[in-house]
Amino acid sequence: MTRTPTDRGVAFVKDQTDGSHLVYVALGVTPDGAPQEVFAVHRTTPGVSLTIDPAVQMIPAGGLRRTSEPVSVFGADDSVQVAPVASGLGRLLA
Repeated sequence: MTRTPTDRGVAFVKDQTDGSHLVYVALGVTPDGAPQEVFAVHRTTPGVSLTIDPAVQMIPAGGLRRTSEPVSVFGADDSVQVAPVASGLGRLLA
């Protein structure tokens, strides 16, 4: 599995008319629900799908939808992945 660097923040998804998607990663959400301080944009293209983990809750936000909390956004296996942020120490080496 090839993984690209991971962006962590609130993800906003914009569905394009051609079937592609734009995923904006922001530091937060403004009081009116817009992205605040976008620092990364991921775009799906033909052959690249958008995969949102079932554990990630999406909320309508005007013409976009956004995650209810910060997530990880990364590319893997011809897909842009939106997944919960890993918590804890993870696997420790013995």
